[in-house]
Amino acid sequence: MTETMKVVLAINEHEIECMCEFDYTASVTGVLTGPPERCYPDEPEEYDPTKLTYVLHGTEYDISCLLPLVDDDLDSSFDLWKQKMLSEAEALEEDFAEWYNETY
Repeated sequence: MTETMKVVLAINEHEIECMCEFDYTASVTGVLTGPPERCYPDEPEEYDPTKLTYVLHGTEYDISCLLPLVDDDLDSSFDLWKQKMLSEAEALEEDFAEWYNETY
């Protein structure tokens, strides 16, 4: 699934705000019981940055060539993105439970 997030990158001692497009694959819990042909190990979640865009005065600049240089900044941004998505999911669950309890 392709996602987009706003990131702040430190490049040559300057902070710039960019948009990062990335492919996200959720983790899959492995199965270790049962017949061997149905067992498989855990698969970790994956973030694969595909595009980095800088916007200046309404003009977009593709700076994807810098992706290998900003891995550390992106790692912390992915963690923040994941926390935000989890908190939004929890809020939706709470809203649904409240609606369901009021309706039924």
